[in-house]
Amino acid sequence: LTTGTAAPVTEAQRIVISGSPTGGSYTVTFDGKTTAAIAWDANQAAVQAARRLLPGADAAEGRIRYLRN
Repeated sequence: LTTGTAAPVTEAQRIVISGSPTGGSYTVTFDGKTTAAIAWDANQAAVQAARRLLPGADAAEGRIRYLRN
């Protein structure tokens, strides 16, 4: 019997804003926790910052790749 620490699970989140939005906001939910409203034209850093404000979020985990269509 061999025991050890399991490898961490890596999960990818992809956020795509499509069409031609000109206003409004959206939220993102991670592990059942929802961010505050994020401006429709927020950049990747702003989305990541909103995610880091969630209870229990670790600043080093969960990098977000953000694409605009």
